[in-house]
Amino acid sequence: METGKEYVKCHNCCKVIAELFEEGMEPSAEDCYKSGNVPVPNMGWLCSQECANEFEKKIDVTFARTKDGKVDYYAS
Repeated sequence: METGKEYVKCHNCCKVIAELFEEGMEPSAEDCYKSGNVPVPNMGWLCSQECANEFEKKIDVTFARTKDGKVDYYAS
């Protein structure tokens, strides 16, 4: 990671998910979501379902889940 750049990072493990720019992020939010990253409204991003599960336990919260048990606020 370069100094002075801003990144979207996993709230659990700090893995870089995307780089932030004035006009958005790269990869796009849609592409990050499609590749398995987990967006949580009013919180941020988690890099995987595993990190979402760990983060829930760490901060004692329960995220919304799909019928198959995945953390997902945007499932259609």
